[in-house]
Amino acid sequence: MARALTIIAYTGFTNLDPSDPLWNKTVNLTENLEDNQIVGIIDGFDVDPNTLKFEFLYPTGSQPDLPGDADGRYKIDTAVIGGVTKWVVKVAAGGKVNFNYEDITLHEIRFKATDKTTGVLKHDGTYYFTISDVNEAPDSLTAKNAAGGTNLALDENLGANIFVADLFSTDPDRLVSGGDGDTFSYSIVGNPGNLFKLDGTGKKILTTGSLDFEDYGLPGNLLKSDDGGLSRYYEVKVRVTDGGGAVGTTPLFLEKTFKVFVNDKNDTVNTPPTNVKLNGGTTAQVDENSGFNVTVGTVTADDDGGPTHLRYFMNDTRFDIDATTGRIFVKNGANLNFEAANQFTVAVTVKDLDGGTGANSVTQNFTINLKDVNEAPTDVTFSNAQTIQAGSTAINSQVVLATAVDPDGPASGFRNNRYKFENGGVTDGIFTIDAATGQITTNTNITNAHVGSYGLKVIAYDGALVSPTKTFNVTVAAAANTAPTNVKLNGGTTAQVDENSGFNVTVGTVTADDDGGPTHLRYFMNDTRFDIDAMTGRIFVKNGANLNFEATNQFAVAVTVKDLDGGAGAMSTTQNFTINLKDVNEAPTDVTFSSPHVIQAGSTAINSQVVLATAVDPDGPASGFRNNLYKFENGGVTDGIFTINATTGQITTNTNITNAHVGSYDLKVIAYDGTLVSPTKTYNVNVVSGNKPALSIVATDADKFEGDSGTTEFLFTVTRSSGTGASSVTWTVEGTGTHPATPGVDFATFTGTVNFADGETSQVIKVKVIGDTEYEGGFDETFLVRLSNATNADIAVATANGTIRNDDIDPAASVISIAATDAVKYEGDTGFTDFTFTVTRTNATAAASVNWAITGAVDAADVEKMSDVVNFAANQTTATITVKVKGDKLIESDEAFTVTLSNALGAQINPTKISANGKILNDDFETTPIPNRAPTDITLSKYSVAELSAAGTSVGSLSALDPDGNTAFSYKLLSSADDRFEIVGNALKVKKGIKLDFEQATSHQITVEAKDGGGLTFTKTMTISVTDVNPEITAGSAEDDKIVGGVGKDNLGGGLGNDTLSGGLGNDTLSGGAGKDVFVFDTKLDKKKNLDKITDYVVKDDSIYLDNAIFKKLGKKGTPDKPVKMNKAFFTIGDAAKDKDDYIIYNAKKGVLYYDADGDGAGKAVEIATLKKNLKMTAAEFFVI
Repeated sequence: MARALTIIAYTGFTNLDPSDPLWNKTVNLTENLEDNQIVGIIDGFDVDPNTLKFEFLYPTGSQPDLPGDADGRYKIDTAVIGGVTKWVVKVAAGGKVNFNYEDITLHEIRFKATDKTTGVLKHDGTYYFTISDVNEAPDSLTAKNAAGGTNLALDENLGANIFVADLFSTDPDRLVSGGDGDTFSYSIVGNPGNLFKLDGTGKKILTTGSLDFEDYGLPGNLLKSDDGGLSRYYEVKVRVTDGGGAVGTTPLFLEKTFKVFVNDKNDTVNTPPTNVKLNGGTTAQVDENSGFNVTVGTVTADDDGGPTHLRYFMNDTRFDIDATTGRIFVKNGANLNFEAANQFTVAVTVKDLDGGTGANSVTQNFTINLKDVNEAPTDVTFSNAQTIQAGSTAINSQVVLATAVDPDGPASGFRNNRYKFENGGVTDGIFTIDAATGQITTNTNITNAHVGSYGLKVIAYDGALVSPTKTFNVTVAAAANTAPTNVKLNGGTTAQVDENSGFNVTVGTVTADDDGGPTHLRYFMNDTRFDIDAMTGRIFVKNGANLNFEATNQFAVAVTVKDLDGGAGAMSTTQNFTINLKDVNEAPTDVTFSSPHVIQAGSTAINSQVVLATAVDPDGPASGFRNNLYKFENGGVTDGIFTINATTGQITTNTNITNAHVGSYDLKVIAYDGTLVSPTKTYNVNVVSGNKPALSIVATDADKFEGDSGTTEFLFTVTRSSGTGASSVTWTVEGTGTHPATPGVDFATFTGTVNFADGETSQVIKVKVIGDTEYEGGFDETFLVRLSNATNADIAVATANGTIRNDDIDPAASVISIAATDAVKYEGDTGFTDFTFTVTRTNATAAASVNWAITGAVDAADVEKMSDVVNFAANQTTATITVKVKGDKLIESDEAFTVTLSNALGAQINPTKISANGKILNDDFETTPIPNRAPTDITLSKYSVAELSAAGTSVGSLSALDPDGNTAFSYKLLSSADDRFEIVGNALKVKKGIKLDFEQATSHQITVEAKDGGGLTFTKTMTISVTDVNPEITAGSAEDDKIVGGVGKDNLGGGLGNDTLSGGLGNDTLSGGAGKDVFVFDTKLDKKKNLDKITDYVVKDDSIYLDNAIFKKLGKKGTPDKPVKMNKAFFTIGDAAKDKDDYIIYNAKKGVLYYDADGDGAGKAVEIATLKKNLKMTAAEFFVI
């Protein structure tokens, strides 16, 4: 196998075939090879370190002096080349030194390989490569003084263009032909204060001005020291750049910093600057957040050399100063945040350029204040995020709270942020943001239609200042299908509909919430009176429903709401609702007549009763709708010789009845309730002569069941007005009414004769009704017995009515019956005791219902409810009525009651089992009572109250001690301190707080009585302290108030009434309000500390009382209870007293009232009060007390 070393060529050079002659095997590599750089690949050997040994040898042959392996330039290693592990030759440590173009350009590699086991030579070869030149940076930079040394130093104050140093450099390329040699260029890249420059040759450093030894330590000066200021220097950085190399590579450079020392020299005497000011003072202000170069203010100073000889310096992280003008400005990058720090202390040094031996600078501290400005919110944060899920998140549910991040401080008044969505509004789809609070809520009930992700882009803004848009991602999660919730009828649990409403009248609408939304819901109900629209939930009156308030006024109905998403009724909710009937005024349906009287000529006088007309009104007795009036069909209350009482329906005669009136009269009567009118009902009156006895008939036992067999006697009584002689009359039975009985079918006897013997006045007609079990439609049958063909008598009342009550059952009907099951028992002392009744029915294939109601000795105080409805589902045959009787400890007799069925729908009530009885047994008995003992003490939780407290203010809670352990007491005030207090329940409260005035009385006494449940009492007098309030503020009351102020600046108002106001000490404001008010001045006058203002003085109504202890010149007479009119000589109007007696002066132009103790003397007048200007004041306004 051929073995060879292939030299790796870089930068475009190509290695030739190793079999070529030696001179053709040379390749070129760039100088300064890196350590571990691969320079060759050894091919032809297995890569196994355990089998081969490599050795580098000294060069031999034609180039014995070339550097080779013995110099330690190379090492043999392995490396992965193109995915294959191979032997390679690498540069050993020191490659950059060993492979320097400037030292040698041709290199030789000689090595041999031997077998480690046998020592057999495997290869011995010599290989060559050349090094090419690259441009290298300068390697030295020197600055030398005029003497050739490297210590650079200058005396201070020499001025500009003073020589500092010559610059020298070397370069590794300088030794080779074609290198850049000494072709260098210099530049100053670090120049403190621009104090140095290069001369025209570009190789000498010169000064640009004088260097000052005394600048050390001044703010902003860059003069340095390593020994505490003994020696001082500037640092200047110089850069040398080469010419770029022979091959045209990029120029390279070297930088170096030199120290230029400044020698101290004696200066001439100079005075430092004085009167250093910032904006003419010591402070300046600048807006927070001001940017770079914004002017803060200007520093000025005085100096013996004038302002042009001054320079200004400061060293601060936030502010800088123009050295020449003294202008302070904001530094680049300064963070001026009012909320972090709003005041800064800065030091400014003013230096006098004249120098000299004296102090030539002065440092002054100034204060820079930041002005708070309204800043835009910088961000929006989100908190309190809620889970939003279809079916469970309702409208107006909280989603997340947006909060503005506002750099303004809490107390700045600038935090007026509001919120909106990026679209500019407060609504974004299904979400709404509260503009004031930032609370984001849902604006609809969340359903599966809303499932998804929403990016809510929120902006906070403060006027025109707007935050960046911040996005909050809301994920609306889908929910597992749930049953409908929040099932409501008209938003609640009840609805109301007028009684007697017809088919399809709307009762209300059922709604529900569901995760699938309202369109996925269906509504169902099974009721005999009401139905529901499956799609809309509208409940309406069912066809044929009898909604009679007087029978039942409340119905319990069950509505089932089904969710279609859950399959065929898999998800449903049933909710019970109550439908209340609204009682409406109903027209009377009939007029009945009762209490008929015989009307007979010669014996019936004027105003005699004829018959009583009574309206048949379906309205209940307690409805308030039974307001029926009566009239004849002719529209009036008089019809011939008869008059009807419009209120009672009583028909009477309106004249004495004579033979001229004998005859038959049809009285057509109407009952009416407003515009509601009954059918006309006719009553026949027979006016009989006085020559014969008069006959009349009345039903006495004619309203009963017919029975199932045999006959039942229905009894009618015929009365004769006189018993002289014999009389007779024929009677016949006739069917009448809507469901008339049939003679010959329903009656065994239906005609006959009544005979009166001499002296007889009364006979009984027995109508025998045939009993049967035949169902006759479930109706009662009516009939009348008519008298006719009288002998020796006149018929006055010809007819009387009877009713055959149905007691037969339709064999095809569902028949409902009631029976008591557990309905006679004790009521108990507390809670409820259940009395039960069983309701059964036959033929139960369909749903049905029946009403029940309680009558008898019980009322609503005894039971939970007096009526209700029993609902039967299809195929249900039994139901239970539970009457819940309230337990008590009242001693009372047993109370019997009856539960009666009515208004059956879908069934028939068994007429013989329409009701069942119960009885509440008394279980309460008298016990020997323990004698009651009176309370022994009364306490109050608090015994003080602030003056002028408002009415209703609680003073404290009353409690009493009682030896019987009673805790229930009643309290009353026997003495209320002139109506200052009242008791409400067990609380002592302020009643008239205007009378609580600390300055008039610091306490008040009240007398309280406590009464226990047995009526025994205890009385106690208590003292209530009044605490001072300062200042006092009150608007007064409607009464005649007396209010005295304290030592503060009180504001006293009288309100209505004739009030007395005294401000006391302090500068008070007094307002009398309406009425005749008095203003009192009784404290020492002081313009600064005790000058009152009367806001509404009225000359014709109000007065001023002056205390003679203060206003001594006004005399000693007069007291608060008996004030004395002031002497009119003591008063004047003007700006000063006019004579010695002018003690009280009113300056109308200023509206000021004065007291001048010596009149027009030298003493100064003292202000009493201020009033309105130009009042028509006289001495009559003033009284001395």
